[in-house]
Amino acid sequence: MANIEDFVTAFEALLIDDSHGYSQVDRWGEYGDYDCSSAVICALRSGGFDVAGATYTGNMREALCARGFIWLAPDVAKERGDILLNEACHVAVYLGDDTLGEFSSDENGGIDGVPGDQNGREGIAHGYYNYPWDGVLRYQGESSESTLVEGTCQEAMVYQVCTGEDGWLEAVTDLNDYAGLPGHAAIFLAIDLGGHGWYRVYSQAGGWLPPVQGYDCNDLQNGVAGDGSPILGIQVYYETPNPEATGYYRACYRAAVIGSEYYPCQYDTETGESQDGYAGDLANPIDRFQLTLTR
Repeated sequence: MANIEDFVTAFEALLIDDSHGYSQVDRWGEYGDYDCSSAVICALRSGGFDVAGATYTGNMREALCARGFIWLAPDVAKERGDILLNEACHVAVYLGDDTLGEFSSDENGGIDGVPGDQNGREGIAHGYYNYPWDGVLRYQGESSESTLVEGTCQEAMVYQVCTGEDGWLEAVTDLNDYAGLPGHAAIFLAIDLGGHGWYRVYSQAGGWLPPVQGYDCNDLQNGVAGDGSPILGIQVYYETPNPEATGYYRACYRAAVIGSEYYPCQYDTETGESQDGYAGDLANPIDRFQLTLTR
């Protein structure tokens, strides 16, 4: 039976056993070595998890989310057993107490050294850092009743922006990419919330515009937020359709203005600490936007 603590214990055992080093060539323990993803996958298997379809960082999200895991924003409060994933490059495990465990490189900083941990750092636990992570995989159980809601891996947030130079840009799903184009101000925003919630924008010409619930790039009245002038702020509010069965979910979103990095993630319209109740700064045009759901 799948158990997160058994998974973490198995992973920690790999880290402290010096017979296990780092290799991308012999990565499945044949000679004792693993790479970042194979170590996590093998420890999950030891913890009783079905890991069919998970072979490297690029397919772990899809495989695990089909088997009881959910996909959370990278800045969510971490829990022991969370799997921190950069889908292109790396994966690590949160061990608790602000500590990560990972297999990262061989004794020479490469990908295939002498079998075993030659320097005590090929598999290691150390303080938390941001790789950066694309998101967090967290186990919620095998019952689909608890995971089949918008913003988990089974259903996702879809959104897109329109710029004056480019028109409507390609739609984006969750945190797979961002909506927008660096240096090009967004002038319209469309979000598919599945009818569960609303969104609105603060425009240069009109300030806060009325909330929108629909998603239709051809309907500038009911399916799109914006008035054709640069967007300076964005609010998103998600209404969980069946919270008694699934727990409550919130919109988790962030924006970057032209020439700047992303501002902190916002959750629904919450305020306090790093929460302003909106994304953006209400002064400069937004050119990049990201959205997902989290608990």
